[in-house]
Amino acid sequence: MKRILVIRLGAIGDIVLATAAIEALARAFPDAAVEFLLKERFSALLEGHPHVGRLWLFDERGRHRGAGGLLSFMRAIQAGRFDLAVDLQGNLRSRLICRCLRAKKVLRWDKRAWQRRMMVLGKRPAEHGPPVYARYLEALKPLGIDVAGIRPRLYPNRAEPPAGLKAPYLAMAPGAHWPAKRWPAGHYAELAARIADETDLNIGLIGSEDDREAGEKIRRARPERIANLCGQLGLGQLASFLAGARAAVTNDTGPMHLAEAAGVPVLAFFGPTAAGFGFAPWREESRMLAMDLACRPCSLHGSRSCPKRHHRCLDGITPDVAWKALQGMLDG
Repeated sequence: MKRILVIRLGAIGDIVLATAAIEALARAFPDAAVEFLLKERFSALLEGHPHVGRLWLFDERGRHRGAGGLLSFMRAIQAGRFDLAVDLQGNLRSRLICRCLRAKKVLRWDKRAWQRRMMVLGKRPAEHGPPVYARYLEALKPLGIDVAGIRPRLYPNRAEPPAGLKAPYLAMAPGAHWPAKRWPAGHYAELAARIADETDLNIGLIGSEDDREAGEKIRRARPERIANLCGQLGLGQLASFLAGARAAVTNDTGPMHLAEAAGVPVLAFFGPTAAGFGFAPWREESRMLAMDLACRPCSLHGSRSCPKRHHRCLDGITPDVAWKALQGMLDG
């Protein structure tokens, strides 16, 4: 085995979880070149990764846009002459890319999308199930390699906290792509005030520029102890920032996976989605909070608003409950 290509185009959390497969392949084939295909906008996640020899960057918003762009990319990557391709995306685009590679062997993960859809349609209890990273490792089973003890892992360089924030600190990520997955900003503000009042931890708010307004609402709870960093950190900087945190408080979103892969425990809020989908926190010291409601789960990935118009799944998780869970993490 000389050249191996792992394919996971996006998004942030999925790529982070796919690092478990990188770890397994690097351990099993130490002399092989493990390469990774992902969307260009996520490349900072794996830049400098010690087990990734080359990043193949797919620019779906620019030069690789549309059918012509895909064909151009396929011609370029076809020259790779890979011995093994591991498709952890499993969609039409990744299948077409695999077909053009002419790799000696192609492995593909079982998405089990129908099982997740049944959880949503049937509202079945869905708080348990194999994590996605374990299913990625399961895709490697035909290779007969040992995957025991392997978990997702990033290798960020720890950096000094940004200006305006002193160590020790806790990271807080109040945003999410889908609004229905966001624990209320007011709840975050109450929790942040409790943390500031009862611990020595300062708080760094992280997220995109779109999260900056919510971040300001939270910062005002204790402006001398909270720094609003939303929109200020790139992906590489974000991983380094999280690596230096004592813990992270997040919604069901990318920073949750980033934090755990950087070695940091998380307190995560789950509303419209469920742990049974495979994206729950996996570290023993991490905690997940969710309401036991008949309407959960209501979405595979999240939605713009609550179908029932009450958002009880997240509004009902009180700051006091969150504080007690976080306190248990910090004391442990």
